[in-house]
Amino acid sequence: MQRGDSDKIEGLVDKLSLDVKAVMLIAKTDPEVAVLIDKKINQSVDSDMQDFRKIIQQSREVKIFGAILISIGEIALASMLTVSGIGIIFPTLIGSLSPGSIIRYFSAFDIDVFNLGFSGSLVLIVNYGISVILFASAFYILRKVSEELTEAGLKV
Repeated sequence: MQRGDSDKIEGLVDKLSLDVKAVMLIAKTDPEVAVLIDKKINQSVDSDMQDFRKIIQQSREVKIFGAILISIGEIALASMLTVSGIGIIFPTLIGSLSPGSIIRYFSAFDIDVFNLGFSGSLVLIVNYGISVILFASAFYILRKVSEELTEAGLKV
């Protein structure tokens, strides 16, 4: 491609970019514009429009694979935060999941709460606060995973 042709093509791409920005400004105020864009570009049977869509979506395919790998890691992190939060609230659940140990834990907890004093109560409140923060972080991570996968083009 010669220099003059390159400048013309760059000018066309710049004009296309400005047109897209103008249409998006209109789409923010009129929801019917989004439907029209979908109909004219995404659902078009014209081969040129399909080729244009492929050019735009080429980098998206790599993004989907990366988003899936990142999401798996974030889901693993959320599960670790959840287990840590449960472990802080119910320490006996980490060692034993038998119903008897859980019942003994709660029966001992009721008796000891009144005999703990100020520092023991403070420790319980701090532990509870930390576990709530861990749970909230886990749910926030899962919500972000859902948003990232949706943004990458996967339906969650």
